[in-house]
Amino acid sequence: MFKRVRAHQSNPTTTFEVLWRRLLTALEQRYDPFDESMTPAEIALEVAASVGDRRVSQFVWDYYYPRLYGQTNGLLSDSVAERLIVSLEKRKPAGADASLTVSTPVLPHCSVCGRTALT
Repeated sequence: MFKRVRAHQSNPTTTFEVLWRRLLTALEQRYDPFDESMTPAEIALEVAASVGDRRVSQFVWDYYYPRLYGQTNGLLSDSVAERLIVSLEKRKPAGADASLTVSTPVLPHCSVCGRTALT
């Protein structure tokens, strides 16, 4: 079973928290479990590096983190972020084996501070 990344609140109250939970549910249906201690950025990097899908990274850096830490809008609006989640919910993994293997990731930049991820 997919171990949920610890949420900031047990009951999501904001749109970005609800969408983050939907993203985790979509990932749960597609991939092997992530360690519950992984941050959203680490999950995004693992998905991007393993299967070449940058949508999780885009969600985290351009939507989720700006709202969570910067209390500001990122590059994605609520509706665009939701469409990104819907695309993850609908799309099935390309191969029969959807397990993730970590490889060298391409680090995204934060849309709030401009720093490279995990630095």
